[in-house]
Amino acid sequence: SGGTSGITRTYTGGITFSRTSSGGLIDSNGVTLASAVTLSGAGGGWTLSNDLSIGTNSFIYSASGGSLDTNGKTVSVVSLIGTTNTKTWTLGASTINCTNFSVNSADTMNANTSTINNLNNFTGGGKTYNNVVGTSNSTTNLYTGANTFANLTIAPSASQPFTFGANQTITGLLTLTGNNANTNRLFISSDTKGTQRTLSAGSISISNADFQDIIASGASSPWNLAASAAIGDCGNNTNITATTPSTMYWKHGGTASVGYSTTANWYLATNGGGGAGRVPLPQDTAIFDSNSFSASGKTVTQDMPRIGAVDFSLSTNTPTFTTSTAASLYGSLTLNSGVILTASSQTYTTENRSGTLTITSAGQSWAKGWTVNSIGGTVSLGDDFTTNSTSTFTVTAGTFTDNNKNFTAGVFSSNNTNTRTITQGNASLLSDADFWGNVRFTPRAISPRCSSCAW
Repeated sequence: SGGTSGITRTYTGGITFSRTSSGGLIDSNGVTLASAVTLSGAGGGWTLSNDLSIGTNSFIYSASGGSLDTNGKTVSVVSLIGTTNTKTWTLGASTINCTNFSVNSADTMNANTSTINNLNNFTGGGKTYNNVVGTSNSTTNLYTGANTFANLTIAPSASQPFTFGANQTITGLLTLTGNNANTNRLFISSDTKGTQRTLSAGSISISNADFQDIIASGASSPWNLAASAAIGDCGNNTNITATTPSTMYWKHGGTASVGYSTTANWYLATNGGGGAGRVPLPQDTAIFDSNSFSASGKTVTQDMPRIGAVDFSLSTNTPTFTTSTAASLYGSLTLNSGVILTASSQTYTTENRSGTLTITSAGQSWAKGWTVNSIGGTVSLGDDFTTNSTSTFTVTAGTFTDNNKNFTAGVFSSNNTNTRTITQGNASLLSDADFWGNVRFTPRAISPRCSSCAW
């Protein structure tokens, strides 16, 4: 028993309930415990007789051959963890509030009519659940195990990624809701880049979400979301039709500095024409042309985590282009010689799953890192490419070709075991890395030594 209702329990040491037979009762009597709780003992069985709250601590269920019946009570913990011992869970009509949920694949799960409100990681063990709700504000949210849900809702409070380490089946409603259509769209993807995961759903409710490496299946498939306002296609999806691609035109207005995510600055035609546009999606093209900036001294801050093609080739009045967040690119990036780039620590990562993404710098030097992670796609230089001496250009996956253009970077790195191709033409490479050793070396000019290097 946890004590008398209304008292404050200050003990913070761990509490272990240990028994080797069924019949154990846990009654906290409404008192919030400040301790981690462990259930142990071979064959031990426990039933909650009251709601259980242990604040910012973990509930560890390690009883081999044991049983836990939450008895329809509310359980509030940071992590609900089932260890590798084989156990039985009976949730009844309970509400489980936790940051991380973990079940051993050998366990027996009786989810009944329960609801699990899980913030971050869900290690389901390939079991069947009733209602599971993900509302994370974390940058890491992984669902593992080939689980089955009656209903699955993912509705984070910000632009958080939810990745799946196995195929998931939702017999009822799959709800995927991003926080907004701009900077906080939900990102649904596989935990392994380039490897598809299947979401089989009976029905769907989807808004403000981007997809990558996902197969839609089940009675709800195909998912035709073309008419939706903010569904992004980040590549390698099957049976998912995202918002119809479009070209959006920027009109800066009188404010000196404006975020890329500002809906009011995007239009369907040049010079504020064609009607109100939308913040460009990963499959869209963003145009900054001669009507975008009426005077000098204007700054566009790229504040989106995922962007499509960006074209400054016809812009005038020397706009400044800077970033406030790391971004994945799904289309070509084209500057002109009048664009001012400012130094920023946020990396650009190319993520095109097919076709060629072209980087055209127009003589500008990049004071930021670049990563090529274009599985199934190619990244090509449209002209000579330069970074400052402290920036790294990394090839992680896909194909990178210099397209016979000169390439200068502080560090050129490609030190991993992924399949990737680096094609060097007849131009020169200046970097402190060497194609051959897959490691970093001292700065020097490297003459062409391979037309296509693959590891």
